[in-house]
Amino acid sequence: MGQYTMLAALTPQTKNHSVLVRVTRTWEAVNRKTNTILHTNVVLLDEKENHMLAIIRNNQRDTFGKQVEEGEVYSITNMKIVPGPKSYRTIDSELSINFFYNTKFKKEFDGRIIPRFKFELQPFNQIKNLVGDVRSFIDVVGMIKTYGKLERRSNGTKKMDVMLTNNRNEDMVVTLWEQHALSFLASIEAHETAVFVVITRLLAKKLSSNASLSTMDATRVYYNIDYEPLNKLKHEIYRVVVRAEDDLGTTSFTLFNKEAEQIISVPIQTLINEEGEKQTMKDLPTAIKNLIGRQFAFHIKVTTYNMTHGCEEYTVTHVTDCSSPSMTPNNPIEEENRKKKKKCD
Repeated sequence: MGQYTMLAALTPQTKNHSVLVRVTRTWEAVNRKTNTILHTNVVLLDEKENHMLAIIRNNQRDTFGKQVEEGEVYSITNMKIVPGPKSYRTIDSELSINFFYNTKFKKEFDGRIIPRFKFELQPFNQIKNLVGDVRSFIDVVGMIKTYGKLERRSNGTKKMDVMLTNNRNEDMVVTLWEQHALSFLASIEAHETAVFVVITRLLAKKLSSNASLSTMDATRVYYNIDYEPLNKLKHEIYRVVVRAEDDLGTTSFTLFNKEAEQIISVPIQTLINEEGEKQTMKDLPTAIKNLIGRQFAFHIKVTTYNMTHGCEEYTVTHVTDCSSPSMTPNNPIEEENRKKKKKCD
């Protein structure tokens, strides 16, 4: 690795240096008024997890565009370091890379020393401070909590709102426009278990008294990818969705972590470790199936999203077991221990 320069060390004065990088993303910048391609954007990532935007001009597309494949590792020699975009940045950096006619690309062996993904994630509680800020696009990670119906506006454009949640039980609405909404519908149908996503290149908008996020042309949604912040989130969020009814009707409640464990009486991670992720009601652990028929009082959070979209999946913030002792099944772990003890006796 000694012959390669790290991206963070590159400056406009850098001459004849080589970098070893993975191409993590590529997309075309398009003039929406004329529907013409302006240039091709490429995000490069090195082993120190530094990333930088590179631009392939239209007159270079035949030379470099065919050589650059997303996900592959390349050594690149003879490039020019120039000022980066002043606004609508994918990467918050003052510098970017241009290529010369004699820039050399060489595909290298992928030794997995360079990560596959790198994003500039923003926490949900900071989004409100980014409303109207166009310096940089926003990347977020979260679990899909719910999503609304595909809507068609008066001007014919299609949209869909998706609600994400994080490990602090904070919610964020992301509005998917046009093809992004259609692609989401097609992708979400293929996932039967909880879906964790990274959504890139978003802008913050005002939604009533809150902030929301909105897709742009080059926004991309990554589903359940092998990415450390996403994997970490998977182990921090557990969700149980229950269908409940009273004398007036039925609705759905979503219980996360503490509230879920409170009604199940078994640590969720224990169930996952012992049972794995089940796909059907028939295969669900006994601790989950034993919830059927029991009575609870749910304290729920009603959001603007629930009111404006008619979404009936409410998040539970506190739960009280109102079942009589005869209706409450034994804790399955305690029951198993009792059976073992009885056999020993």
